[in-house]
Amino acid sequence: FYEPTRLARRNRERRTLRMSLYNKVLILLLCLAIHLASMLIVLKHRGDAKSISVTTNRDDFQPKVLLRQSDLIPPRANKVVRLVFLGDTHGRHDQIPLPLPDGDVLFHLGDSANRGNLSNVQSFAKWIKMNSFKERIVIDGNQDHDYNNSHVNYMNEFDGIARVLRDDVIQVIGGQLTVAGASWNSCETDNYTAVRHRLKQWDDNRVDLLLSHIHPYVQGGGKGWRGSQELAKLVQDFGIPLHCFGHIHYSRGVYQLGLTTMVNVASTWDQPVVIDYSPSRKRVEMIHCPIPNEYLETRLGRNSHLQQFIK
Repeated sequence: FYEPTRLARRNRERRTLRMSLYNKVLILLLCLAIHLASMLIVLKHRGDAKSISVTTNRDDFQPKVLLRQSDLIPPRANKVVRLVFLGDTHGRHDQIPLPLPDGDVLFHLGDSANRGNLSNVQSFAKWIKMNSFKERIVIDGNQDHDYNNSHVNYMNEFDGIARVLRDDVIQVIGGQLTVAGASWNSCETDNYTAVRHRLKQWDDNRVDLLLSHIHPYVQGGGKGWRGSQELAKLVQDFGIPLHCFGHIHYSRGVYQLGLTTMVNVASTWDQPVVIDYSPSRKRVEMIHCPIPNEYLETRLGRNSHLQQFIK
């Protein structure tokens, strides 16, 4: 009786020892697998970080910004597209010195008319047709409408001359630049649902530039930058690198909000704004946005966000 019992106990101990060894091996293999998986995740994140640093803005990056009237437009750098902006001309387009700076695309961001004057729009359409840009894009502003008849569409005057963007997204410069444009109706109602819907369709090819007539809300930007919070949220939600607008004439200038460069291009002093943009890096490289020196000095005393661009 004793011997079989002792033998059975030894067999149990051996089985227990073998199971213990098996468990230790399994635990060791599991730990190795977890360690390898962690290493792969770290390496992948490092690779993603490298690609992001090449293709997008960096937190510490700021474009070269030229705000003084004495500043000359620098030569175009390699691998950038040059964009020329006008806005809020209000029938005064013939006072803008010609020729306009050379560029790939000419933009007008609303209010080519003054107080709903259709002849202003008709004259402006003929004027931009004379300028030798291969591509032209316009959006409507609050004064580009018949105040007495909402069924009259002033933007028809640009047929065959410029692309009119109303809550739409297009590509220009042979697909190098993806541009979204908000209609005045979206701006007026502060409802950008239509624009959001179109932007979601371009997730695989992030939009480079958002155009609107109205300005966004930027905390710390001063009185002229306290616009639409919904518009500011739209820009941030989709990570749009460049947002250009007008409407508030006296707030022409530049604001860097995180990775987004915001530019008020209102043609208050009859000079266009010129922007060099890198499609590969998804960031603005240079902005030429001249402001009269006496007015600029006054604004520098009130708006600290411009001081960072003044050398």
